[in-house]
Amino acid sequence: MGTKTKFKNMKKFYQSIMAMLLISFCNIGLEAQITCKATLDLPLNIVGQATLNPSDMITGVIPSGVVLDQSSFSCADVDIPVTVKASIDVNGTTEFCTTVVNVIDDVPPVAVADLNVELVFPAGFSSIVLNPQVIDDGSYDQCGDVTLSVTPSEIFCEDIGSIIDVTLNVEDESGNINEAYTTLLVKGDLSSELTCNADIDLVVDNEFYVPVDLIFQSDGSCSKKELELFDDQGVVLSGNIIDQSQIGKTVTAILTRPADGTSCTTNINVSGNECESFYICDTKCNETTLGDCNSGHTTEDYVEWPCDLDISSPYPGFDGTSPENLVANYGIFIFNSEPTVVEVDCHSVGITYTDQVFYIEDKVKVVREWTIIEFRTIYVASYTQEILFDAVDADLIWNICDTNSNSSQVGDCGSGHSLDDDIEWPSDIASIDARIHPNQLKYISNVSVENTRPIFTNNEDEYNLTYEDQFIEGNENYSIVSRKWTVSSRKSSGFSADYFQSISVGIPDNEEDLVMVSTTTGRPMPNVSVNDVYKTNNSGVAVVSEDTGIELAYEDNPRQGLDVNDLVLLYDHILAKVVLNKFQQLAANITPDENISTLDVVVLQKYITGNGTPEKTGWDFASDPNFSNVKGNFVGYKYGDIDDSSILDYNLDELEKQSVVFSDILVNAGEEYAIDIRSSEDIDFIGAQFIYKIPETISILDVTFPNTEEGYLWFVDEDRNLRIVYHLDNKVENVDQDEVLFNIKFKSSENGVSADFIRLDDNEVSLFVTEDRENIVINGEVENEITSGNKDVVVLENVRITPNPAINLINVKLDAASDFQVNVFNVQGQKVKMSSETQLDISDLDRGFYIIKGRNNGSLFSSKFLKL
Repeated sequence: MGTKTKFKNMKKFYQSIMAMLLISFCNIGLEAQITCKATLDLPLNIVGQATLNPSDMITGVIPSGVVLDQSSFSCADVDIPVTVKASIDVNGTTEFCTTVVNVIDDVPPVAVADLNVELVFPAGFSSIVLNPQVIDDGSYDQCGDVTLSVTPSEIFCEDIGSIIDVTLNVEDESGNINEAYTTLLVKGDLSSELTCNADIDLVVDNEFYVPVDLIFQSDGSCSKKELELFDDQGVVLSGNIIDQSQIGKTVTAILTRPADGTSCTTNINVSGNECESFYICDTKCNETTLGDCNSGHTTEDYVEWPCDLDISSPYPGFDGTSPENLVANYGIFIFNSEPTVVEVDCHSVGITYTDQVFYIEDKVKVVREWTIIEFRTIYVASYTQEILFDAVDADLIWNICDTNSNSSQVGDCGSGHSLDDDIEWPSDIASIDARIHPNQLKYISNVSVENTRPIFTNNEDEYNLTYEDQFIEGNENYSIVSRKWTVSSRKSSGFSADYFQSISVGIPDNEEDLVMVSTTTGRPMPNVSVNDVYKTNNSGVAVVSEDTGIELAYEDNPRQGLDVNDLVLLYDHILAKVVLNKFQQLAANITPDENISTLDVVVLQKYITGNGTPEKTGWDFASDPNFSNVKGNFVGYKYGDIDDSSILDYNLDELEKQSVVFSDILVNAGEEYAIDIRSSEDIDFIGAQFIYKIPETISILDVTFPNTEEGYLWFVDEDRNLRIVYHLDNKVENVDQDEVLFNIKFKSSENGVSADFIRLDDNEVSLFVTEDRENIVINGEVENEITSGNKDVVVLENVRITPNPAINLINVKLDAASDFQVNVFNVQGQKVKMSSETQLDISDLDRGFYIIKGRNNGSLFSSKFLKL
């Protein structure tokens, strides 16, 4: 009995020991170690508040029950490091760690400029400093005072009567900057009479520039004056210059004060010695036997032509054959490097030349066409000089000998049309449509492709091809355009050949009322505002009334269409690997200077990837006046979009539509996910653009195309748009129904469902571009959409914005309005509207998101809405 009791007690002893060990083990397992970041930056929101969460400062897994000794921060905490303690109670033991929190104000101040400011310029001053307070209309910052400045900062007396664009610069105490814009009307005393000098007698030897001071006598003010000269037939004299053609005549000088439109007049009586006539009768070079004017070489006229040259040196390239280099590098006498003109003071002579270069066996022939113009009498003469060099580049391929069209009789190289060289020139054509870009001739007028442009039969990569058009003649029924095609060598700038193609264009009855707009590659531009009344249709045409003015405008996202292909084209143009046409060069010049350089490459690369904005963005237009009876023919070019891949704003109701789909999934905060975007049906395309609206809670990690590693670019812009640009060079992508187009990898900082985060932007158009340059609108669909996920929904209490989205009006719904005030801000933080009414007219706002901040009965509220 005693033995049993002993063992029984021992059993209880071991059981108690095991229980204690188990409890100790469990306690060890429950023990929570938390580790804090040493420091962190905490930005304030737009109302000057910030909330710190445990997840912001604790690294690794965050156990439940963590308490922060301070979680709310305001403007008062900016630039003052705050040590925050995070603690947790574990079985009666407090674990804690600390983080130094730096509260940052990176929200720009609100810039508000008064509209249409008027300023009276004080008498007796030549200039005054513009006080920013004159322009400011209540700019402020949530966290303190602001510093104001204006551009321009100085107003001059000459500005009286002018309307000046003024920029208000607002900087807060943290160095954040914002701007607002307005106009300033400068007024002044214009009561005194504008007086001109009495009539003037002017003796002219050659030409004379008439300055304002020669005509102006007084008007008691320093306001701006403008001068125009008219001959005795009422024709304006360009540049206010009087030359010998006005001798014996009276020129009328009209001086105008633009500030009030008043003017005065002075007559200029012109006299002088008559200039002897300029003429050229030589047709042969200066070494030819002398004779009279009919012999081909005389000293009785005013020009000696240079002789042909045979230089036993390697061809130096285009620049090396200039007249200056012929003298400096090859010892050519100056009278054989360029024409020699007998100088007479009253003659105004200009000399120019153009070169064509031919590769002939072991020689290079430069055919130089000299042109001399006497501008006073518009006398023109031309002469051809040939310069031979030795060939230099054994690898140079130049196999161009055709001079006639593809429809002419075939023979050898000397016949004008051979099948043995590398090019076939197009035949002359007639078009019933006035849009004659090569692509338009193909797609709109159905001209066969071999007559829309030259066709390279061999070695296409060795040549560059450009063209330019010149209007020849026309009437109410037709126009004729001469298209000059130029083919040049990519290896040597000195080799080129020209060919002229004639294009006849039939003029419709209403042609004088037509405005036509195309892109740099000939695509018709729809929805271009011709003025406040008219817009172009999907064919890029608007029929306008006879007295309509033209002021073209077109707006879209300025970064849309800019991609890696534009960078490649721009860089190749700088290296002379490709030649951009004149309109593409306008699109490529995105920096302030007029030259295309590597600076344009650097700025464009930064802009495409979302780092900075160049001074030139968006669309501009250049006239392409090939047709005498057309009211306006224009080319639209977008700065940076050199390959013209921008998706145009077509009337979407008239375009074919197709959907892309993905399957909805649950999303947990902090985890990475990937969704496949699939095509709902078969599609063949050469380019596409997808624009997804991405909330702040989503980080896009990667976008990949399963069928290619090249030809696409993606980035998230400053408006939180995920932009995916897919552009293939001379290749068609074939995608079958339900095949994956691309994959989006992302991470969310909050719980939810993927359909909440990944949606095509309703404010911009996603499109496929087919091989025929047709546009197909892309709609987004979600399969197996999850109607309620694990996202914590927060609803504004007592305040609602309806309707949302909205078009013209919004209503701020409250239980009761008292001491109500509301401000509307754009996404840049600029105040665009304020009201004390609960209903707001938003019809004048641009499309996009807006933030509402308001006060009701002493309490603050904020919300946002989407303007459609």
